[in-house]
Amino acid sequence: MKEVSKLIKLLSKIPTFSCLEFDSPTLEVFGPPPSDLARPATKAVNLRSLTVYRLKIHNFCQILNVVYMIRSFPNLQDICIELALDQVKSLNPKEATIELYLASLDWKDMFLDRLQTVKMKGVVHSRYVLHFIKLLLASSPSLKVISLFCSTKITGPKEKLRIKQDLQQCHRLSLDAQIIWC
Repeated sequence: MKEVSKLIKLLSKIPTFSCLEFDSPTLEVFGPPPSDLARPATKAVNLRSLTVYRLKIHNFCQILNVVYMIRSFPNLQDICIELALDQVKSLNPKEATIELYLASLDWKDMFLDRLQTVKMKGVVHSRYVLHFIKLLLASSPSLKVISLFCSTKITGPKEKLRIKQDLQQCHRLSLDAQIIWC
């Protein structure tokens, strides 16, 4: 029998929590979640708000755990993610794996029916950041607003314009979803 992951053990002990905050090193302590992400083992049905500080979107273990948590919280209404990114100069093999993983996720398997607001701080133009944002847009029928706070590493308006253009072409499950740029 497989050993239950530390993340599943934690999630099973917090069924009454309404708000959860994590710092990125904590996500690594859990180790990777189970490989079968199609069916989260536990659901924290009372959780309404998830905040993740200093998420290293180029860290595969952290990304796996964040996606697993989001999928485990069916009544999640608010997500706030602060990204800790260095500007990406080239796509290395680890980052390519993350990009492929995020691109391969089926938004139909993400049940974010109650998600209304998303705040992401530290956004830069990278394919894996865009895949993550696209996943949230495509799987949230109640989404009202996604606020994107661009990283100080973005040097000019051209980079910000590229992000806007890429996201304007995204499928949005919510017709009311607005993207706000800060």
